[in-house]
Amino acid sequence: STTLEERIETLIEDLLKRRLWKLELSDYIALITMLLYSTVFSYYTIMRHYSFRSNAWDLGILVQSITSGTKGSLFVNNVERYYSPTGSYFGVHFTPILYMVIPFLYIFPKVETVLILQSVVLGLGSIPIYLMVKHGIKNRLSAITISAVYLMNPLLQGINWYDFHTQAFFPLFILSATYFLKKRRLPLFLFFLFLTLTTMEQASYLVALYSVYVCWEVRSEINELIRSKKPKLTIFIPLIVISLSLFWMYFSYNVKYTINPSPPPELKAGNLYKILEVKDPAEIPAKVITNPELALKAIRFDLSSKILYIILTFAPSCFLVFLSPLALLPSLPWLLLSILSNHRPYYQLGFQYTAFTLPFVS
Repeated sequence: STTLEERIETLIEDLLKRRLWKLELSDYIALITMLLYSTVFSYYTIMRHYSFRSNAWDLGILVQSITSGTKGSLFVNNVERYYSPTGSYFGVHFTPILYMVIPFLYIFPKVETVLILQSVVLGLGSIPIYLMVKHGIKNRLSAITISAVYLMNPLLQGINWYDFHTQAFFPLFILSATYFLKKRRLPLFLFFLFLTLTTMEQASYLVALYSVYVCWEVRSEINELIRSKKPKLTIFIPLIVISLSLFWMYFSYNVKYTINPSPPPELKAGNLYKILEVKDPAEIPAKVITNPELALKAIRFDLSSKILYIILTFAPSCFLVFLSPLALLPSLPWLLLSILSNHRPYYQLGFQYTAFTLPFVS
């Protein structure tokens, strides 16, 4: 016999299954929750801007760059001329996703446009999470709850707090790619994976590690190939992912240095790792291996803030992500770079950098 709790759960699930037009009731609730988040944070960020708490770095840079893009220029701004003498933002960061922002700012040429767009994009990240849970464990109430918890995550909200950044697109795109991977819809998976790469040149390193998780996702097809020797297209997905990420590393590097062939040393951000005594973050892995004492010294810098940052990163999901270490893997390089840094925004909430860890720890 079923318990009262089971009966209530079944009743709720049946209610959430009911269709209104083409969508289920649970779908509407997930959409309303997303719209509520987007509305609240659109209002908040616009009020923040109106109260003179927005910044030339980075809101001014990006709004001016996108505005120049609406006029046919290559995302030019006046703020970073020292870093990129041509004035092109692509000489500092290669972010082709800005081409998708141009139509919005062309139609509505206001600062508020990008602030609203960012809030909507961040809110939309809850939809692939909702769909993954709904189709994964077949429980609509859990899907609604988990997607709502994602929207309440301080890592997500922190991205909204600080101006406008292209990293805000990263969670939506990589989560959408993961959903379509689970559904084995290869064209859409590759489409969103490509969009993920366009958000920032550093995304290619995370996608390269993401290929390990992809390999785990298609393990059943790989096992079937071993048994029957009849290959399916899906077994090539990990190879496609790693190849695409390596190509993007090479391509983005060449675009940046074609536009900005003589970048100043500060652009390499070595000063953000002063304790490690490196001039370029690319030197960090070798430095950590050859000089672990310096690495420990770097970790101990502002240690209490770094410990709090790690706790706040994993606490919203009740540390359950550790049950799926391969899903967590792509976030580890950025977490390591954060705790080795002497640059506080790297290991504090309220900045855009948590976008690189959020989709993997949620």
